Amino acid sequence: MTQISLDYLPPPTTEARPPRRGAYPRHYAWVLALAVLDIIITTLVLSTGGRELNAVARWAIEHAGVLGMVAIKASTLTIVLLICEYLARHRPRAGLKIAELALIANSAAVACGLIYLAQFSFIVLHWTYMR
Repeated sequence: MTQISLDYLPPPTTEARPPRRGAYPRHYAWVLALAVLDIIITTLVLSTGGRELNAVARWAIEHAGVLGMVAIKASTLTIVLLICEYLARHRPRAGLKIAELALIANSAAVACGLIYLAQFSFIVLHWTYMR
């Protein structure tokens, strides 16, 4: 009968583990991209006479301009991502759901801005070429 030896296993390594990049890196990348797009679109909407729908962001814009909106967005994203990271260690499914909810919320904000800009563009084109 053949005996199996475990001598072939390499010894455990003492190398440092690679740095952790977050529990949900793909979600975080999309949330960040959508947040930047939201800031750009909101700036365009404000420059065309539109207004911010989010009351907290509107207050920040009224008191500190676009930089206030950027600060609110950055603070909110930081808090949400920290919550996701905490939950990833204790309740991974809940952490993933929060990350997905952040994606949905930022997608909705971008969609609303794009709809406004499309309507504004249509009105401008209509007045420009239909007079």
